[in-house]
Amino acid sequence: MLSLSKRRILWVLLLAVTVTSVGVWFFLFRQAPDIREYFSIRRANWKAAQDDTSQTTKNYLANRCLDLAQKYPGSVGGVSALLLAATQAPDAPAGKEACQKLAQQIETADIGCRAVTFDWNMGPLETIQKLAPTILARVRQTPDHPRTARLLAAVCIMTKPRDEGDPPPSYLEAADLIADQYADSPDICHFCESLGASASGSPPWVGRFERHLRAILGVSKDRRVRCAAQFALAAVVQSSPEDRQAEAETLFEQFCSEFDAKHAYVYQPCEQLLNGLAHDQLKELRFRAVGKSAPEITGIDLDGRAMTLSQYRGRVVLLNFWGTWCFPCMKLIPHELELVARFQGQPFDIVGVNCDTEVEKARAAVARTKMTWRSFRDQAGDGPAITKGWKILGYPTLYLLDHHGIIRKRWVGSPSPGELPHMVGVLVDAARRKLPADAMQPIVAALPLPDSKRNAAPAGPPTTGAPRPGTGFLDKVFRAADQSESKYVVFVPRTYDGSSALPAILFLHGSGSRGSDGRQHMHNGLAKAIRKKNEDFPFIVIFPQAREGEDWTAESAGGKRAIAILTEVQKDYRIDTDRVSLTGLSMGGQGTWSLAAADPKRWAAMVPICHGGNTKTAARLKDVPCWCFHGDADKMIPAQLSREMVQAIKDAGGRPLYQEFIGVDHDTCADRVYGLPDLYEWMLLQNRGKR
Repeated sequence: MLSLSKRRILWVLLLAVTVTSVGVWFFLFRQAPDIREYFSIRRANWKAAQDDTSQTTKNYLANRCLDLAQKYPGSVGGVSALLLAATQAPDAPAGKEACQKLAQQIETADIGCRAVTFDWNMGPLETIQKLAPTILARVRQTPDHPRTARLLAAVCIMTKPRDEGDPPPSYLEAADLIADQYADSPDICHFCESLGASASGSPPWVGRFERHLRAILGVSKDRRVRCAAQFALAAVVQSSPEDRQAEAETLFEQFCSEFDAKHAYVYQPCEQLLNGLAHDQLKELRFRAVGKSAPEITGIDLDGRAMTLSQYRGRVVLLNFWGTWCFPCMKLIPHELELVARFQGQPFDIVGVNCDTEVEKARAAVARTKMTWRSFRDQAGDGPAITKGWKILGYPTLYLLDHHGIIRKRWVGSPSPGELPHMVGVLVDAARRKLPADAMQPIVAALPLPDSKRNAAPAGPPTTGAPRPGTGFLDKVFRAADQSESKYVVFVPRTYDGSSALPAILFLHGSGSRGSDGRQHMHNGLAKAIRKKNEDFPFIVIFPQAREGEDWTAESAGGKRAIAILTEVQKDYRIDTDRVSLTGLSMGGQGTWSLAAADPKRWAAMVPICHGGNTKTAARLKDVPCWCFHGDADKMIPAQLSREMVQAIKDAGGRPLYQEFIGVDHDTCADRVYGLPDLYEWMLLQNRGKR
């Protein structure tokens, strides 16, 4: 794994290449006013427009796009403007008109122009998926154009299934054409990348496109395409039944050998990222992987009695690595008790591995919660720790074993509601029937919980009524010592009246929300989660905004301003200074590590999401309660960076919590995190004065 400094160098090089490429484009088109005007509209604050419920701002920007398209009909800039309006303002009247005009342009304009339009696209293509048949009809008219494959890749992106459903006909036709006629095109990289990302979530539909990837690898000579296709093929095979896991291991090995990230080209940073992800998958496939026999555990329980994992052979086992200091571990116990009661008298057991250093605390927790199952002591005497052999990083970590002792499911963090009883029930039925190992494949296929039931949780009663004056999301202005101004937002709970001090959260946004408008960072992350709760939220939350070119590290202007804004808010509102938490996503996750390390005594807790930090600062963070999150399908910021940071804090004597979402990518991880009710309950319990 490259050091953080080397990774930064690579990203700087990528940025330099990107800037140079943009400069070349502007040089080539310096005499093309449609291009200049298009980029002028594109640089407008489209993200702020998404928060405009009246559609006024989006409609204004979309009308600018329509004017440009009318001024330069059929040009690259004009058609690109139509695509921009159609994807960024699909519900605005002008956006709908742009979509209609875009369909007309697709029917008549040059294929090369359309391809450049999709090259420059910055919006979600799924918003215009109804145009897929029109694009396909245009492709059939000019199948020999050198950029036809780019349009087919766009069709696949805009029509890709978002759930477990079957791909629509447009997707199938475009994918077949790519494999049969355009497998050697350099324009199909996005198609391969989308298959690789989809396979991480293991939806059943991805397997049918293995043929397409093999066809591409059979003829393509483009390194970027081959890199994306080889990784996607390995991921697709890995998502297949257990009897193909050895094949997946071989494919990942071939990928790491051919694409070692040492070849200098524009796609090198992406190749490096995929290489790291491939190595992570190899570790899982070679040890404690789903479909392999669980390694033996021999030790003693909390009362000093000998026990082994193999003594439970013939029964379904939920193996849980837990500790009394782990909040989600303790929250899981009532659900485990329900499982025990539900499957009483059947071939099912829970087996724990307790990771407390003081066995008395574990025994007290067992008595208090009325746990009926036995737990290994993680380390007995001078022997090796079980967690070290199993390479446990986050808590709780759970493994579900069938009656043959084969691992059938793994969770890092608590399973979603409904998963445990469903999967245990499927395996218990097989154990009752004493199915042999070679007859387990249909059982394994029935394990996944349908999406309609996944994450189902009863909704609390909605709050009603408008926020009281002085509460809700409030726009503020921070004035620095040099009299420069910076806009920010403070969320004040509707129950706040100044009579008592409330806990607070400082939220740091990602790089895509930088600016100076004071609102662009309010469309996602924690602000989005608060709105879903109808603004019924028990924290005062501070939302500073980093300017263009800034980040949130402690030594940066953005980081220093964030702390200054927090200090100002603490003067304006009654905030419990012992209960101030720090959280951020992506660039904000990196800032969370950095600001917490710079002043660890200031924070009650920290929640970094989707980014790593400087492992050399781990010792400073060992006493700060930490709950770190990442998605294992994150291709922008690899989960390895979070794992390294969490491991460094553990090595320094800390006990950070770590939860890794299976099949979740960079863009959706924050929604999963800030949607967890247990997270806020945990944050409310943290108090720096009681550490």
